[in-house]
Amino acid sequence: MNPNVPLDNTDFCTWRFGIHPMPIVALNPPRVRIDDRCNFPRDPNPNTDGPTGIYSGAEQDPSREVAKISDGTEIVIGCYAFGQNVSDAMGDSSRLWLGIQTPDGTTGYIPDVDVGGGYTQQQLDGLGLGQCQ
Repeated sequence: MNPNVPLDNTDFCTWRFGIHPMPIVALNPPRVRIDDRCNFPRDPNPNTDGPTGIYSGAEQDPSREVAKISDGTEIVIGCYAFGQNVSDAMGDSSRLWLGIQTPDGTTGYIPDVDVGGGYTQQQLDGLGLGQCQ
């Protein structure tokens, strides 16, 4: 960690430096929080974020949207799929989509970049998560 970089809402998206957040591996299945602070429109304040869409497939097609969930909601990751390439405001992009479940039991897919930077396929495999069936 660079002690000269303040960790606040003004520079959240720059101090991440592309590092992928990882859940505690002892938790099974992995739980993470929705984090749209670095997605479009770019604004590091989580209070200004819109809800993230959950889709029935690995693409951002409004006709296939299942629900919307608020920023900061804890979700369970169950698997991953490959689909539409999605980018965030930092230029991170991924074709990985996460098969998730919300606290109220809603299931579906969200873009990998919606969890604060996302994961790689190797990280997901390392957590014991396979491709969605």
